[in-house]
Amino acid sequence: MTDLPAGTDSRHLDSLVPRLIFLLGVVIAIGHLYFNVFVTLPNIEQNTWHYAGFVILCALVYPLSGSEKKRPAWMLAVDIGLGILTAICALYMQHAEDAIYARGVSLSTLDWLCGGFLIFSALEF
Repeated sequence: MTDLPAGTDSRHLDSLVPRLIFLLGVVIAIGHLYFNVFVTLPNIEQNTWHYAGFVILCALVYPLSGSEKKRPAWMLAVDIGLGILTAICALYMQHAEDAIYARGVSLSTLDWLCGGFLIFSALEF
């Protein structure tokens, strides 16, 4: 792979990470084909799955700590963990939509936490 331009905060793709990115990209592509050919999903579910998949990709490509050279190895686990947590929050909020409306748009503590985390992650990723 070619080197990224100077000043880019994205991850250098020369380790385990590019394999994860490639695998996740293939899974997302196959999912797109499956959901567009065989299954019809409501738009909100499509949008949720898009956000969940691409936020994990963004967590892998654009690390939270900036440059990969001056950060500890455990930060990869933090990046992946934040990506997965964000995906779980997105899926939760989509599935909790009916319950939120049934309560008269009264959000529970978990709804507030997931919503706030999704806003943070949208700004971060």
